[in-house]
Amino acid sequence: MSSIRYHEAAGQKSVSSYLTSHLSLELLQHLSQLYSMTFKDLKALHLLIGSAIAQLESRFQECGEDYPALDSSYQDSTVDLLSQDLQVLNLSNQIVAAAGHVIAIVRSPFNTVVHTGMAFLLSVSLREVEAAHVVEILRAAGQKGLPIQEIAACTGRDPSKLGHVLRFLATHHIFKEVHPNVFANNRISSYIDTKKDVNAIMSSTASNWKYMGTSGMAAFVAVAGDEFLKSAAHLSEVMRDTDWGQSRLPTETAFNAAWSTHKGFFEFMQEDRNKPRMERLGHALMATEQFSKAGSIIECFPWKTLSDAAVVVDVGGGSGRSMQILAERFDHLECFVQDLPRVCEIGRKIMGSTFKVAFQDHNFFDPQPIRNASVFYLRTILHDWSDTHAISILRHLRNAAQPRTRLIIAEHLLISACHDVKGESLLEHPVFGAGPKAPLLRNLGIARSTAYMLDLNMQIMFNGQERMLDEMTHLVNISGWKIESVHSAEFSLFTHFVAAPA
Repeated sequence: MSSIRYHEAAGQKSVSSYLTSHLSLELLQHLSQLYSMTFKDLKALHLLIGSAIAQLESRFQECGEDYPALDSSYQDSTVDLLSQDLQVLNLSNQIVAAAGHVIAIVRSPFNTVVHTGMAFLLSVSLREVEAAHVVEILRAAGQKGLPIQEIAACTGRDPSKLGHVLRFLATHHIFKEVHPNVFANNRISSYIDTKKDVNAIMSSTASNWKYMGTSGMAAFVAVAGDEFLKSAAHLSEVMRDTDWGQSRLPTETAFNAAWSTHKGFFEFMQEDRNKPRMERLGHALMATEQFSKAGSIIECFPWKTLSDAAVVVDVGGGSGRSMQILAERFDHLECFVQDLPRVCEIGRKIMGSTFKVAFQDHNFFDPQPIRNASVFYLRTILHDWSDTHAISILRHLRNAAQPRTRLIIAEHLLISACHDVKGESLLEHPVFGAGPKAPLLRNLGIARSTAYMLDLNMQIMFNGQERMLDEMTHLVNISGWKIESVHSAEFSLFTHFVAAPA
């Protein structure tokens, strides 16, 4: 140990002597300023984390609760409901953003580059444990966990291979390795639990039975590790292609390159051979409701002011989850879900016979058949499409709108990561607010990175995109609408735009 310390000290002295003799005084002063600025930022981030944790503790103490433990299973309990409180979400975002910034500063660039370049292994590992139903297998074992041999015996997997997958995930705080080769669920892994009996899952002959009646998180993991991941691997080769790299067509994407098809994603998924994939996607989209605050559709518009039997149309509404929430809260509304025939078929299957909303087969690139709508609702639709296609969708709705009709667009709204925003238009719009101060990134970095992940995924799958505020405003205006109001929670970039006919 003493020898190691001696060589370290000698090395530091040698470097110091070299810098003093070879660098100018001006450059040394500049380096010194950079040095002190870095520690200033680290200390500011440290204080921010400490302050946010103290406020979190105070909020939970008010309710007589402790923060949910990582080693416990996720429960729809009072404490988990409290973790969705707006103040709690905002404080959590501050902690995550600051911690991510600290890691970016102090971790070596080599490790950051390697970690990022190999991040796909997290996706494939999570998909594997979902496909093997490991979360459901571990449920009954609780925090004691199960030996890998027992887990593997239930799955038909090689215990050594599966053990390495689980240890990799546990290293990233997904699952817990209780003892060597003994694994248990934790708060994160149990979030994809379907709550179904593992034997029933394995014996079921019904396609995608595992995902029916669930939150859709397990299905989302499956789709992300399958269709999304395989398509993403072709992003670079498509971007450097002289033709496809400049294309905005939905048939010239990384998805098309990966799956060797000339059809767009949705057309491809509606092929008979892909029916199980389409059903799984329908369940996965249920999970995307969690991109926004639960029930945010209720708060984005004064639904009570609409007359009895007022017509609300969810255009491209998929399984109908948004309209289900709306119809249960406001039974005076007449709600419709429009989508392609195969999607409506899946939606009826997911929602069941007690669903209060009517499904209607419709392609939103065709003229809108409902001419008396009080509200057209578009949730995560425009991001699937280029500007040309998005304008076509909006114009069909404008042509069917009455003067009193309102259009609600629900999408993630991107903001720049920098604080120098001279080139960004419409900065005074309320959705931006004052924003976090440096050294935090203006968009809160990894705390809000989901929106930016989706942005790239839209490009990969559809040649679509999430949009900045000026981009969204342009789409709305050129299509014959005008934005009246914008609703966005501080903790999220998911935003509701309410527009009227121009």
